[in-house]
Amino acid sequence: MTRKTAFVLGGSRGIGAEIVRTLALSNFDVFFTYNSSFALATNLCHELRQAGRTCYCFRADVRERSSVDRAVNEAAGLLGHIDILVNNAGIVMRGKLQEFNTLAFEEIFNINVRGPFFTSQAVLPFMPKGGRIVMVGSVAADRSAVQGSAFYAATKAALSSMARGFSRDVADLGITVNTIQPGVIDTNKFPSPALNPEAEHAIPAGRKGLPSDIANLVRFLASDESSYITGTSLNVDGGYLA
Repeated sequence: MTRKTAFVLGGSRGIGAEIVRTLALSNFDVFFTYNSSFALATNLCHELRQAGRTCYCFRADVRERSSVDRAVNEAAGLLGHIDILVNNAGIVMRGKLQEFNTLAFEEIFNINVRGPFFTSQAVLPFMPKGGRIVMVGSVAADRSAVQGSAFYAATKAALSSMARGFSRDVADLGITVNTIQPGVIDTNKFPSPALNPEAEHAIPAGRKGLPSDIANLVRFLASDESSYITGTSLNVDGGYLA
């Protein structure tokens, strides 16, 4: 049997780093990309190699098709094939309709939607039957909860919709495509240790999620046990959308 392999787009920090760590410690050979976080990426690779795991990192700009293609080809050359793709790269940009400019609009769609499209298409020649594509979206796709979140929410809704369509496109290749939609996760984007009373009321679980809550679901979706799950969006939000 060949070892399972994973390609994580945007894996140097936050949720992405925890996905890389979880998959590597679950005996996947892991290749992940970063853009500006060179030190974090190399430190994570070193940590996992010290633990006896196979890990590679590669700089890629998801806004550029050629950069994504180079990263995927590099991964395929090192790993031989790609069993699971995790499209985690993304940015948060907020601004009201009255103030959001065209450059910001193009930037957020280029990173949050075009990048996952580029990578999903690029990995297909290297993905065997039983492959998995996982999009990391957001509950914002279903609820734009704060002012100024319209365009971020639109990218995440587009990502979820795109994944549903992809699931039909690649079904005859034996590949599944799903979206994970995190709620409020305790990362560098939401670093405060406690929720205010209003936020606690909004999240029935009474706490922020952890990066491991997302990574553990990725690990399940990467497993054989998830083979009948495709074309769906799975909320990991402590009941926020309930």
